[in-house]
Amino acid sequence: MSGGYTVPDFGIDHDIKASKASEKEAEASTGHQWNPKKDADGNWIVPTALVKQALASKEKVDRPSCSSDDGYPSASGYCPKTIAKREAANSPYPMNYPVPNLGVDHDIIGTEASIKQAEGSVGHVWKPTENKDGAWNVPTALAP
Repeated sequence: MSGGYTVPDFGIDHDIKASKASEKEAEASTGHQWNPKKDADGNWIVPTALVKQALASKEKVDRPSCSSDDGYPSASGYCPKTIAKREAANSPYPMNYPVPNLGVDHDIIGTEASIKQAEGSVGHVWKPTENKDGAWNVPTALAP
């Protein structure tokens, strides 16, 4: 008995049970068993439908091209607006409905006020920057 007390064993958490049941159901309905693997760095490799399609056909994944009225093309030729239109047309739920602009959320206003107050109290204006990968550089107590 470590620590002077025992911890009761209530069995597997209900969320874990539900996740395992959902995974089993998905595997049964698709006829495919999910077996994720790790890469050399220990990161999980999780295949997506497009990757599996590309690997299965050993060809480039066919993506729609964009025209000026479709939206904006990316370097890969992927057109988000075209995909969104196709998904909206097949959706059983309402999509692309108007949403009123109610202004800036009160949490954002409070956060901006807190930042301003903190900057004033320490005499330093925080100007976050991004690294080459697009992730934010966040200063820590150990940073010079």
